[in-house]
Amino acid sequence: MQNFVADFSLEGFEHLIDPDRTLWSEFEVRSQPAFAFINQNGAVRVHNGRLGESELEEEIQRLLAS
Repeated sequence: MQNFVADFSLEGFEHLIDPDRTLWSEFEVRSQPAFAFINQNGAVRVHNGRLGESELEEEIQRLLAS
């Protein structure tokens, strides 16, 4: 995984290994890719599937505004 992260310059955010799918279950992740957005109050919104650059930017702006 470390090579993949380095090869694709994905060092900007946390990557987790979840071999027993505990986190997947907790956040209701059904498949990869998936994004869990957690605001300052701890509220979680999971997006299952891909996000384009503009969609990811919208999610980030939504988090910053909350």
